[in-house]
Amino acid sequence: DNGRRLDQDEVKERYEDYRREALQRLYAQFFSAHKDEDWFTERFDPERRKVYMQHLAEHKTARLRDFMADLEAGKLDKLTYTATTEQVMQHEIHRRDQSGYGRMGIGEDDEDMAISHTLFIRTVPPSVSRETLESHLKDLPGYKYLALSEPRQDKQYHRFGWARFENGTDMDKALESLGNVNIDQFQFHFSRHTNSAAAAMRLAPDVASSDERIRHDLKLVREAVQSLDERTDPAIFHSFAILQEKAKELSAAAGERTSANGAAKGDTEDGEDSLMADSEKREEEEGAAESSDEPSGDIASACRELDLMLEYLRRVHYYCYYCGHTADNSEDFSRRCAKLHLRRGLPAGRSPMPSGNWIRNLDNRNDVIIHPLEAERLFKEGGKSLELETDKELDNRIKCLDEGRFRCLLCTKLFKGDAFVRKHIRNKHPEAVPETLVREISYFNNFVREAPNFVQLGTGSVLPT
Repeated sequence: DNGRRLDQDEVKERYEDYRREALQRLYAQFFSAHKDEDWFTERFDPERRKVYMQHLAEHKTARLRDFMADLEAGKLDKLTYTATTEQVMQHEIHRRDQSGYGRMGIGEDDEDMAISHTLFIRTVPPSVSRETLESHLKDLPGYKYLALSEPRQDKQYHRFGWARFENGTDMDKALESLGNVNIDQFQFHFSRHTNSAAAAMRLAPDVASSDERIRHDLKLVREAVQSLDERTDPAIFHSFAILQEKAKELSAAAGERTSANGAAKGDTEDGEDSLMADSEKREEEEGAAESSDEPSGDIASACRELDLMLEYLRRVHYYCYYCGHTADNSEDFSRRCAKLHLRRGLPAGRSPMPSGNWIRNLDNRNDVIIHPLEAERLFKEGGKSLELETDKELDNRIKCLDEGRFRCLLCTKLFKGDAFVRKHIRNKHPEAVPETLVREISYFNNFVREAPNFVQLGTGSVLPT
């Protein structure tokens, strides 16, 4: 700076200001270009967003009931997100032969039935509203709902769509009825929805099975369950304590089974328990570790709680923790995330393989999902400050007569300082700050919270934190 060497704190402060202003300019350009499009207003406009979130909460409520029914019936008692040796081998084979990919897991019959009664819409332009498209669907026999994907950057923000019908509906007749849907001179194409090759099993690297990472992930996943439940509908969604209690119950039951079969203790030394996902042997080994107060016992209990919560987030909130992605409906979730996303096992005594930037990237993606940007963090990431923006509006309502004398132009009162007259206007003349400005800032900030999903910052992250 003019020959003066800046100290490190000053450099950091200047860079943060530059980064914030650059992001805000970039986001403001995108906001101006898309703020009148239906997909954008539905997702970010304060009033429409409220209605949309209520709609999502209704769908999630049904998912919550199904999950809790399975939990109470014991269907999740042997759930694990640690891959078995067989699953790892299958994954490696399928990865080499993409054509062999198939869905792996439980409950496929119900899902296949749903898919057979779903029509896929290849593309929905950003100019076409959900309501307009639904007007062509709602009178068809058996129609249930329309699901839309997130807009795709690489397709000029067009979306995929899925029209879901009741089981037993004549889908050939429904498809025939939709053969000539033309909206705003755009011809829609419907087809029978089928399983996608993109829905194969994925595996997180074995570092995800390390003791340190299990504890770290459990901490974040606990926060995720509470955060997403609270943001959906806290009166209905309060599953955190239920999931913790169930995990404790399963850990206690595993300990009792181990006590009844002391022979299982010797099996813990071979390190194979991390790959025996859903077998009785794994449960006995973990219980033996718990009964001897070894750290691995704590990890076994932590894994049970972690896995229950991971399943809850996927099934109820459409959130895959190991992908770091969320969706607004099961159809888009199935497109974006695998049927199963498991951890590679880490045998005892082995160090995890190098995972590159996987951990850092995953933590960054999950952080903005679990902890939505607010206040200072939101401003730092390109959002607008309501106070600063309203201050700009108030500049035209204040006149500085001389040092220490400021006049309110709305009522001519005098004040000793700029801060005093601004406080006066906010309290006595709230109409000076237009509601349209407050709404526009809220609209813009709603977008900024999800902006990285839609705005390409450039190769190599040109504006790193």
